[in-house]
Amino acid sequence: MPFKTRFSGQPIFTHTPLPEKQLQNLASLYYGLASCTFVFLFGVPHVEGSTTLVEQEARVLHWLIERAVAVNQLVGMIAFCVFLIFLFILMPLSFFKKCRHFCSVSFFAGSYLFGFSLWLTSALLTLYFLGPGWLIAGLFLCGIGVVPIAFIGLLINAQWSNLLFLAIMVIIVFGFRIYGIFLINKSAETTAAGI
Repeated sequence: MPFKTRFSGQPIFTHTPLPEKQLQNLASLYYGLASCTFVFLFGVPHVEGSTTLVEQEARVLHWLIERAVAVNQLVGMIAFCVFLIFLFILMPLSFFKKCRHFCSVSFFAGSYLFGFSLWLTSALLTLYFLGPGWLIAGLFLCGIGVVPIAFIGLLINAQWSNLLFLAIMVIIVFGFRIYGIFLINKSAETTAAGI
């Protein structure tokens, strides 16, 4: 049954079930991806001189962690540059009515970059201080569970500087997001008032 809008009565969208052939193609695609993943993780015949499966998995895991650290450093540098631009350019511009809309969208969208940086840093800190089991548990908590688990791991290991860094990142993420929403509302009020 299509959903209808309250004002025009026109359907917003209609749901039509997929034909059986498309469902079979989709299922075979999923099975193929699952098979390739299984073969990659457990059936790789050998990786640069490794003799046992444990050594192979350790080398692959080490390679993945190296790449994640490199990506985290790149995202962190980009986030720091964006933070400086937000603080010294967009923050003063947001006080002018004509620039509010652009600044509001920028602050709101930029908070997602900071959020990704926070998430990636938290995932790496969780992996380093608590191990892969806690990282997997944090990923199963709606994906964002690595942030509170990283806080717990840093508290347990008395890593106060890292804990302070994560707390500041959380404040930046939510501060910029809330400020972006505030500017969106101010921009809408200004537009509605015709100023």
